[in-house]
Amino acid sequence: MAVHNILTWPMPITQQVVDSVKQTLTKPLLGCTLTLIQQTAEILLIIAGQDGKVVMAQMAWQVGLVQMVGHHTYI
Repeated sequence: MAVHNILTWPMPITQQVVDSVKQTLTKPLLGCTLTLIQQTAEILLIIAGQDGKVVMAQMAWQVGLVQMVGHHTYI
């Protein structure tokens, strides 16, 4: 059985591994961070007594999410 160094792997395979690891680590962290930002914005608006603006904050959050993620599907 041969032992292969990662540096000897074909480039497409190495890039696939790197991309897979990035997706696995990034998506859950990004999702949690964005959820916390949205919840914090809602809480601050409620504390400020501006309950009517919660919907506007949610829409702004969705637009920001689309810009960050780079697709046009609204949540």
